[in-house]
Amino acid sequence: MGKSRVPLQIILTVSIALGCNGKSAFKEVPPKRTVFRGRTMGTFWQVIISHPNGPPRKYEHWRRQLEERLNTELEKVNRLMSVFDPKAEMARFNKHKSTEPFPVSPEIAQLLESARKMCLETEGAFDVTVAPLINAWGFGTSGRKSKNPTKEELAELRSAVGCDMVEIDLVSGSLRKLNPDVVCNLGGIAKGYGVDRLAELLEQRGYKNYLVDIGGELRAKGRNHRGEFWRVGVEKPLRDRREVELVTPLKNASMATSGDYRNFHKKDGVLYSHTINPHTGRPISHTLASATVVRDECTPADAYATAMMALGPKKAKELASKHKLAVFLLIHNGKGGFIRWMSPQFKEKLEKKSEKNELPSASTVAKSGLNRTAKSSGIKGWGDIGFTVLGAIVLVGLAMAGLAIGIIVRGRPLRGGCCGGRGAHTNHTHCTGRKAHTNHAHCADHDHHDCRAGDKNLTEHTRHTGLLDADVHTKK
Repeated sequence: MGKSRVPLQIILTVSIALGCNGKSAFKEVPPKRTVFRGRTMGTFWQVIISHPNGPPRKYEHWRRQLEERLNTELEKVNRLMSVFDPKAEMARFNKHKSTEPFPVSPEIAQLLESARKMCLETEGAFDVTVAPLINAWGFGTSGRKSKNPTKEELAELRSAVGCDMVEIDLVSGSLRKLNPDVVCNLGGIAKGYGVDRLAELLEQRGYKNYLVDIGGELRAKGRNHRGEFWRVGVEKPLRDRREVELVTPLKNASMATSGDYRNFHKKDGVLYSHTINPHTGRPISHTLASATVVRDECTPADAYATAMMALGPKKAKELASKHKLAVFLLIHNGKGGFIRWMSPQFKEKLEKKSEKNELPSASTVAKSGLNRTAKSSGIKGWGDIGFTVLGAIVLVGLAMAGLAIGIIVRGRPLRGGCCGGRGAHTNHTHCTGRKAHTNHAHCADHDHHDCRAGDKNLTEHTRHTGLLDADVHTKK
């Protein structure tokens, strides 16, 4: 009896140390990725950075500094583009009831010039001067309306709508209204523009593996924390529940989706979409449910998706064909379901879905540093591997024993950093318990919305966009 107690005490001590993160004998596992998130433009944003070669030095300082920089950039975008903030540059231009030049920042002048070109390219389907019509139907700054505008009112409002209603002087940095009643709304490209600004910030700082998401508008580069291309999904356009329709890799590209199923209101039994057709002055009433566009940059992808929703399925297909766009359309079939349509360019991206996407090649692993641990461990044969695995199993068993003993002795889980234990919020470790939310790593059973598509990899979620193993799906 006396001899058996000493090893048992050692086992119990080691088990408890292993089972409770708060007093672990081992160092905390470095994060494989870092997630930043917040609110902007009336929606959610997030940036995910993977660390194939390990996290940056002085991690906490780096994280705080980059988070502050990301928020500063988003605040700057809002100060430029918001039509709701009276101090924002775009809001002040809208209140400028004159045909005299109005000085603006170079960013706004360039963005309006890009929007003008997109307006001409889409034959007026994407038009930032459609704001008076948006307001008339109760989706703008003036809020809901008690009654719909008349034909005469719409005709008058449309006189201030058009691709060339604003003269843009890039040299002097000024805008001039051709009609003093012109009002602009950049909602059709604001999120895409914000995504590009954050991506440019990350590029300038040398990051090669990231995903930027603002309200479902995305831009990805490199690979996620598993060494795979970022996997994103297009949401099924349903008003009563959340489901993913299609999953696809996003390889060094941007994706934007526009749809009729998120922003709408009902009046006298009729549903009115927030998307206004500039040619008719009315909310869209066709069968196109959602349009997804993949481009290098997110700003044009956002604009094209908006234009296609204004055009409807037939003309959207023509636009995609004319400009050779990677487009995925979901069209109401009249029976509660949807018809899929993909342009050849989008099909090509899907066909490349499995290309080096399941696991990185041996050369990729070596270059990325993902195989660094195996190289440095000195493992040479299956015997050594088996011994290592056996040792790991024994250690895990000891940890579980410690947890069990804690429950039996104290009548509750051990406290600390244990996944599933009380106070299980940690900074860098992956957990699997419900509500085990962390600052820098998502856990596998979030208590947010459910979003399933029969894909076993759909395991992580946030309130606004569902995660596909740390990647996201778009929605409007």
